Amino acid sequence: MGLQLTERNGKFHVTGSYMGVRARESTGFSVRHKVEAHERMREIEDAIAKGEYKKKNVNGFIVGGSSMDFAGAAQGYLQKKRREGEVPQDLISKVDMFVNAWSSTKLSDLTVDGVETWFDLEYGKLKPGSILRYMTAFKAITNHAAKRGWMQKLELPMPHVDDARDEHFDVDEANQFLDWIRLNEPWAETIFTLLIDSGMRLGELFRLKWGDVKATELIVRKKPTTKTKTRKPRKVPLSKGLLTITRKMRSEPLDFVMRSKKGNRYSSADSASALLNKILKRGCFDIGVEPLRVHDLRHTFAYLAATAGADLGDLQLLMGHERIEMTLRYRGFIPSRALDVIKKLR
Repeated sequence: MGLQLTERNGKFHVTGSYMGVRARESTGFSVRHKVEAHERMREIEDAIAKGEYKKKNVNGFIVGGSSMDFAGAAQGYLQKKRREGEVPQDLISKVDMFVNAWSSTKLSDLTVDGVETWFDLEYGKLKPGSILRYMTAFKAITNHAAKRGWMQKLELPMPHVDDARDEHFDVDEANQFLDWIRLNEPWAETIFTLLIDSGMRLGELFRLKWGDVKATELIVRKKPTTKTKTRKPRKVPLSKGLLTITRKMRSEPLDFVMRSKKGNRYSSADSASALLNKILKRGCFDIGVEPLRVHDLRHTFAYLAATAGADLGDLQLLMGHERIEMTLRYRGFIPSRALDVIKKLR
């Protein structure tokens, strides 16, 4: 077959096989530099003939067996996540930090002791939950590399963290905060009321359209995955607060509910999260309560629903948990009926 130049995205790429070795990489030259691209192709042929050729991916990182470096594995993992959909900015930031530290390290040189020691030095002062999130991202990169055959699986032990946070508003605090929102950030009333009164994840709210807001309930749609193109939505009844808001908004076009102060669509749920967390923190300070995260408003919904009479089955359904184990973190919110049961024993 031989090697040949192919044009893709305005650049020349070398593709094909030479002396039984397959090559597929970018020359780095645009279509206006065909001579230079040809020279690069000849260099690859010479390297193959001498047995010195090492494949590179489009980002220029060495790949192939034990030659793969960490930077190449990290970029390969991000490319996989991009194929699956939107890549959170938080993940990109973590990967960038890892690459800065481990960029040219061969995957074959990674050891459990080395990685654990580095995490202790780099992130040892962080809270256990934060360390877990960093280690989870790092492990995802190495697991992806192992699946691609670039390295042996790195059995990195993960710290045990009880992530069943119980930070939340109670009824009075939730009402005080929404009163504060109406006074200081009225444009965000719909967003925060939805987060508190529906238990939606921010990503779910980001995808919510006015067409999913029915007369008495919300249709909450989960993001499709590569394994499941469609995922069954759940229905959440509208609270009195949401009924009041949605009746006012019936004139809205059938478009996305989450909008910025200027009425624009956010580029991503992450970009919305940064602003909403700042507003939430400021509101908590002004009403005199401990600062919460936006995700804690989902815990607030679980708390309010449980104290209003919802049991674990109700919470699992309303919050969209696939497994009851995920709902058990809220069992402490549900008032115990043990005293009444004991009284009725005999």
